[in-house]
Amino acid sequence: MLSHLKAVTERLRGSTARSTLVTFVSMVLPLATGFFAIPPLIESLGDERFGLLAIVWLVLGYFSVFDLGLGRAVSFAVSERIGSQKRSSADTRDILTTSVPLLLGFGSIGGGVLLVFAEAISTRLLNVSVDLQSDTTSALFIAALGLPLVTCATGLRGYLEGHQHFGKVAIVRSLIGSLVFLSPLFVLPFTEDLSHIVFALVLTKVLSVIIYGALSLRIEFSGSQLPAFRLALARRLLRFGGWLTVSNIVSPIMVVMDRFLIGSILTVSLVTYYVTPFEVVSKLLVFATAVATVAFPKLTRQIAEQKPGVHRAVLSGTAVIGLAMFPAVAFFVFFGEVFLSWWISEELAAKSGTVMQILAVGILVNSLAYLPFVAIQSANRPDITAKIHLLELPIYVLSILWLTKNMGIVGTAIAWTARVTLDTILMHFMASRVLRR
Repeated sequence: MLSHLKAVTERLRGSTARSTLVTFVSMVLPLATGFFAIPPLIESLGDERFGLLAIVWLVLGYFSVFDLGLGRAVSFAVSERIGSQKRSSADTRDILTTSVPLLLGFGSIGGGVLLVFAEAISTRLLNVSVDLQSDTTSALFIAALGLPLVTCATGLRGYLEGHQHFGKVAIVRSLIGSLVFLSPLFVLPFTEDLSHIVFALVLTKVLSVIIYGALSLRIEFSGSQLPAFRLALARRLLRFGGWLTVSNIVSPIMVVMDRFLIGSILTVSLVTYYVTPFEVVSKLLVFATAVATVAFPKLTRQIAEQKPGVHRAVLSGTAVIGLAMFPAVAFFVFFGEVFLSWWISEELAAKSGTVMQILAVGILVNSLAYLPFVAIQSANRPDITAKIHLLELPIYVLSILWLTKNMGIVGTAIAWTARVTLDTILMHFMASRVLRR
């Protein structure tokens, strides 16, 4: 066991380990900032205004689906070209000049959709008090104008990750992620209008595009070919990103479906007893996310260079993720109810303790799927991961309906854990087939 652990650690030494560490820290810092910023925001804004702000955060996050997977497609295209030419200075400027107009265009479409429905959302869909409806509509208008910036920043970040500039990306991600929580606090001494707060959020997106863009333009190239928008390259990026979009739509549906079904099949009050432990243990996936973020362009480059041992590297990395996750998962399995009792209340702990135990096991299993997931995409087969998610969706719907109806929120947790277990098995099976081929 010790010799195996030593071998696994040896595989992730050097730049990969450093890149993973800085990426992990850049994801944790905004979470820590939010932990301290949210209580004063709730106190200053009140429940309704803060709830609306949380919805805007969700909109700016979920509507990034309008990048159509181009962020990762850009990272793939850059990594593959560098790997196939076997030199880090390969000219990738045409990837930048092709992807940015696409990202701005699709982001504008998403913003246009939000502009059209903003008033209906604030006056009909959401139960907003009359005196806040106008402010909410204005805030959604401003958020809609910021969506092209959101998609553009995604592509520029993918471009830098394709060049493996993880340290620079980590600094920007930490800064912008923290400002998402801090910018509303900067505005509050002057006004509590939601539209002004959202305008400050959009300014953080402007800042991210400026910084990512400047860093991208500083990359040196060896080619003499003038960069331009290339239609064939655009089709290739869209083909790769299109399959990613399927996963980006289906996967969040499976993540949030459980709470809506609890509210409709059982009672809305039980949503709290399920969501609270879920939100706690799901944060453990930050490490797996960091590893996968760093691994994707590195695996893509290794596959393009036709280097051997890619599948072994995926298995070794998965072992590292599992070993790193195990202590935290074990804590929530054995002491989750005690933690909830200390953090929230004994009542919630009594109703949510078993749910937390089951979900913690599911989170550990789910973390083991991250590397085979990105490895399949690194091999230019994003269609496989999309088809796996499409296969899982009806199975998950049927199982969660039956288990929730018969076993309550414990059944919901079992259904979720069973679904991610199936996902992990299928991802490893297909990764093995694709990479060995």
